Amino acid sequence: MLYLCRISSTQPDIYILTKPKLHGMDTAFLRYDSHRIIVDRRHKFWHDAGKRTPNTKGSPMATIFTHPAVAIGLFPWFSSVRGNKTIILTGLLLTALPDIDVIGLYLGIPYSHMLGHRGLTHSVFFAAAFSAILARMFTQKQQVKAGAVWLYLFLSMASHGFIDAMTNGGLGIAFLAPFSNHRYFFPFRPIEVSTLNIRHFFEGQGAGVLLNELAYIWPVCLVVMTAGLVWKRRRK
Repeated sequence: MLYLCRISSTQPDIYILTKPKLHGMDTAFLRYDSHRIIVDRRHKFWHDAGKRTPNTKGSPMATIFTHPAVAIGLFPWFSSVRGNKTIILTGLLLTALPDIDVIGLYLGIPYSHMLGHRGLTHSVFFAAAFSAILARMFTQKQQVKAGAVWLYLFLSMASHGFIDAMTNGGLGIAFLAPFSNHRYFFPFRPIEVSTLNIRHFFEGQGAGVLLNELAYIWPVCLVVMTAGLVWKRRRK
């Protein structure tokens, strides 16, 4: 028996067709669009099988407005970062960088592929390597501690995957890529997924998603930032 289930309440026209307790080829993604249902067992999410137009609503994630909150919350804890606007800005950008993998949807790379959405660029190994390269570049031009800069950049970038692993839709995160493409979610998944479709985001879905993130993500980041500022003052 097959079951038709909606991936998330924020994406009413994205469904998953699946057999209970089965995965792989027993799972197919569906989308209802203009009175037709499109099935794609390769998770490619096209508007029409004959058109190379990606259905970006099939790529759920947390919003780009919230991921940078992590870098904001972390910077007071790093002496090499505090007051260094270039490194802080880099950390802010790294929190959103993993979603560059959505380009793959336009190139025909399946969502579930290691190079697909929430794949390699969301892994902890990619974050570690990419942050190491940037930290090395900073230490060559500035008098900063490489270890501290690397840790700040790494935590900022790796946080993207951890936040996405707490969302209630889409595929899981390939934390161990490139060594494994297994996708993971955390047991606690209160965060509403957001569409990549800008029009749908501003037509109504975005407000609910942002309110959800304000409730679950921003308070934690503000507590971490406040604790870091208090710790900094007490050390003086």
